[in-house]
Amino acid sequence: MNEIAETLGLDLSTFIWHLVNFIVLIALLTYFLYRPIVNMLDERSRARGILRQAEGQFRAVCESSPSGILLLDEARHCRYANPQWQALTSQSQAAALELGWLDAIHQGDQALARTWLWDPAGPAVSGIDVRAAPKGAQSDVWLHL
Repeated sequence: MNEIAETLGLDLSTFIWHLVNFIVLIALLTYFLYRPIVNMLDERSRARGILRQAEGQFRAVCESSPSGILLLDEARHCRYANPQWQALTSQSQAAALELGWLDAIHQGDQALARTWLWDPAGPAVSGIDVRAAPKGAQSDVWLHL
């Protein structure tokens, strides 16, 4: 350490004083810069936990619902079809994904459903009633979209 102090043109006690101050400065910077990052990561972790819990509750409600539920994203692609939707339409979860859910709509109502769905003003809030086309059904199954 003596050699470093001499190279810098300082006596040893001055060099040690500067070194200690530098270490304290680094410690303080690390603490004050690191702490918000840790807090942010903790908040994200808590938020992810809350989101996972909410998604689990959503799925539990949807899967126990007596109504058919179809979850569409902003592009109107299906992201989830509950078991009751699958039972009403004879369509599997995999078949309903993306735009496959439209295949469950009766041929006679497909044009109406597509017009309603892609209306430039957005789907009507009140929705429409269409028939489903389940395999082997004796009568029409009506859906409210």
